[in-house]
Amino acid sequence: MPARELDLLLVNPATELAGRGAWNREPPVGLLYIAAVLDRDGFSCQTLDLSADDRPVEEILAGIPVPRVVGFTCLTNTSRAALRLASKVRTWYRASDPPAPVVVMGGPHATFAYRDILATGLIDFCLTGEVEGFVSRFIDIATTEYDLAAIKERVVTEGRGTFNVAFLDKLGSVSCSAGNESFPKELDALPLPARYLHPINASKGAYRSATVIVNRGCPNQCIFCSRQALFRACRWRSPANVLAEIQAIHEAGHYEYYNLYDNVTVSREFMKGLLRFIVADRNLRLPWGAELRVDMVDEEAASLLQQANCRCVATGIESADDGILSTAGKFQSVDKVRQGLAWLKANGIPVQAYFVVGLPGETRATFEKTVAFILESPLEPGSDRLDFFAATPYPGSALHERREELGVEILDHDPDHYDCQHLVCKPSSISLPDLEAIWRDAKALEESFNSGSLKKATRPGSKDARHSLT
Repeated sequence: MPARELDLLLVNPATELAGRGAWNREPPVGLLYIAAVLDRDGFSCQTLDLSADDRPVEEILAGIPVPRVVGFTCLTNTSRAALRLASKVRTWYRASDPPAPVVVMGGPHATFAYRDILATGLIDFCLTGEVEGFVSRFIDIATTEYDLAAIKERVVTEGRGTFNVAFLDKLGSVSCSAGNESFPKELDALPLPARYLHPINASKGAYRSATVIVNRGCPNQCIFCSRQALFRACRWRSPANVLAEIQAIHEAGHYEYYNLYDNVTVSREFMKGLLRFIVADRNLRLPWGAELRVDMVDEEAASLLQQANCRCVATGIESADDGILSTAGKFQSVDKVRQGLAWLKANGIPVQAYFVVGLPGETRATFEKTVAFILESPLEPGSDRLDFFAATPYPGSALHERREELGVEILDHDPDHYDCQHLVCKPSSISLPDLEAIWRDAKALEESFNSGSLKKATRPGSKDARHSLT
């Protein structure tokens, strides 16, 4: 095997996006932030993107330097695949010289399910929450100690109060520390994601679509989301800082599109300030999309989005039933949603509208109310897009942590099915056969709407989506 020349190898497991061929979406931007911080602090770091490589992982590892630390990211629905990879990596490096790497895991799933992950014996440490504030010090310890017990001892003594780390102690019990001061309070102080460190198994310029994170945390309390628990506070970058990243994406020369996440409308002032910056810079010609709350869009914002070359807005409407929205912590006005959609469509901006089936309070009647909203809304079949998602109790979300209080029964514990396309839970407000029936109707409506075969004018306000299909 090659000699060790690498402090950290960050691994992105293959996801469902890998099968989309020309999608060419770059690795999770969280990995690129970690790589940028480590590069700034003098550590060598590379990413391995298995969404862009169909070769066996052993074949890939044979051609790259032996890292001191291998880090995996994962979501709940990729956690099993990530653990299988970890097993292969451990087997591959077992006989390595120098010693086998330390194996760590991070990301949303590892933050909330670290006990289950550590119990597999495949992961040495789970790094939880936001790691930029301590990852360099952790890597420094892991690259200067070659005994796992010594690394754990130093993590305890040197990382107390600053490291967000979980591991098994010498008795096999979970030791977990919470670094209250470790998360980045000023996002502008972070280096821009290290897109210049293209994945070690991908060619330079391989990616066409970039991801720009404008904020962390969320002031909303949606029960199906773990973001409030993942991030300690709601913060957003300055418009100038985001603009600098957008300019860097343009200057890279190989990107064709970029997306702004997580919620551009977390601050109306921020959104309009950023849009004015983009409009003013005539060198920014790439099309782009954004996730935002459509009830926060007014006439001026919609016009600015159009002038700034925004080609798609993705928005979570979830339901048209006020009771469901209230229970779900999605505090928005259905009337304001309808008005926001109208402003976007008046400016020719396509919309990708998200809806959730199976939230607490769901019944056939509430689903039909949502269908009626869609049929009467400004959304245009074949031009705009619907996506129906099954309510999913992700670890860390209120839907999972408060499931008994909310009357939610978990039906399926298989993490592979936690992709919002499987009915893995059921609210007490509806029987399973009825939930399965409206899920089928939702997916049929989604297909007919997105293909353009739905003729809204034929049955406006129909109570049953199946009657509106042609």
